[in-house]
Amino acid sequence: MNKYATIKYQPDQKIRILLISNNTRQHEQLLQALLAGAFRVSVAADGVQGYTKAQLTLPELILVDKQLTGIDALSLTHMLQGLKATAQIPLIILDSRMDGSTEECVTFLKAGAVDYISNPYAVDEVKERINVPLRCPKKILPAMVSGRVHSQQPSTTAETSMLIHAIQKTIDANLGSPPSQKELCNMFKISRRKIMNIFQRNFGLSVSSYIRLQRMYRAEYLLRTTALKIDVIATDLGFSSPANFSTAFKTYAGVAPGKFRQAIERNKPYTDNRPCMRSMGPPVFSSGWCPP
Repeated sequence: MNKYATIKYQPDQKIRILLISNNTRQHEQLLQALLAGAFRVSVAADGVQGYTKAQLTLPELILVDKQLTGIDALSLTHMLQGLKATAQIPLIILDSRMDGSTEECVTFLKAGAVDYISNPYAVDEVKERINVPLRCPKKILPAMVSGRVHSQQPSTTAETSMLIHAIQKTIDANLGSPPSQKELCNMFKISRRKIMNIFQRNFGLSVSSYIRLQRMYRAEYLLRTTALKIDVIATDLGFSSPANFSTAFKTYAGVAPGKFRQAIERNKPYTDNRPCMRSMGPPVFSSGWCPP
């Protein structure tokens, strides 16, 4: 069985939803209906896990159980709205109690939730209410839009463009344990020479160099826009230790991750113009990392 999340040659991927609830049994029917439809649902067991998972996975929509433990639902709403990475993700509150008040609903809406759904609810109704914010164009933060690399050769065929996109998305979905060049060849039924030519022609990079830069760009994105601890980011990106991650990031940005984050928070330059991978020539990435 393929251990990697391979993106197939199809434009329409399932919409990713994160459910944050310590009692998923109450939402079992809704979960089954979503999974049977156009959605891919992941679950966080409490508010603390949900806060971390929301930042790492950046889903298209977040469902939060009102009766949340770890971090209460209202605090979690405020926290997610306060982060650049998650502020634009629609968040819906599910109140499993029968006695939810209008005042509570208003409080959550003021905190940034786009909807508040009280029990008892009909599954079909919830699905429609989930689709409402998904149909609306999201405000996208500048410099956080697309993780695609600048193409040096824009005149590619539609088939090749689809292949490139699928390979990129597969790599992005597995940055913690990225597939090797050989594994990519097997996944997409292409030769080693073809994949080397694709990356050199379109990105000016080898496959391994592309993966290294993509991991560092995701690291930069997480350091800029989330409150995740550096060791959590290191683990997410597949580094064996925070020290190894720090060394790799310093090679990329010229400074260690902690100093980089401090400089960004203080709105100050983060390097003293020493040569580093990030400063050499035009940026490899067009604007920012985009989750799969």
